[in-house]
Amino acid sequence: ATVHRDSLRHRLPEALAILTLSGLLAFWLHRRLTRPLGALLQATEAVGRGDFSVRAPAAGDQELNSLVKAFNSLVDRIREAQSHLSQSERRFREMFENAPVAYQSLDGQGRLVDVNEELCRLLGQPRENLIGMPFHDFWTPETRGGFDACFEALRQEGERRVELRLIVEADRAGGREGQFAGRRQRSRQF
Repeated sequence: ATVHRDSLRHRLPEALAILTLSGLLAFWLHRRLTRPLGALLQATEAVGRGDFSVRAPAAGDQELNSLVKAFNSLVDRIREAQSHLSQSERRFREMFENAPVAYQSLDGQGRLVDVNEELCRLLGQPRENLIGMPFHDFWTPETRGGFDACFEALRQEGERRVELRLIVEADRAGGREGQFAGRRQRSRQF
């Protein structure tokens, strides 16, 4: 029993050293994996909030590094697509605003949600007065009755053209003839 006890006493430091090294190795491996994953998670959350300027830092592990590279590549493509979309929206807005013809967008109930400068000029109203008003309010009494049928057909068919007369500022009494051409958009605006 004494020999066994002495053997244990001599091996106890070895056992403690092995346990300590095992603990350090486990801690090192844990940090090596969780730190890059934590950084990738933070970058993912930032992208989820709309911050496309974020980059996930490179990881030491080859598999994690591949994941980080794929993530950063995806974010780059999203940022580029968003830039192209912004440019396209600016060009569309510029064309809409500066068009020589009157343009408007209507909601599902036929109220104005967007108008261009030409329509404001024709109707003699600033944009802020027009937004939210029913479009049929500007049709002359003789054409106003056809608005509901025209608008319903536009909703059903997706596209509609109709002759109409608008009450415009330049000719308040009789109105001005024009053509209404509508197309339903994916956003359900007309």
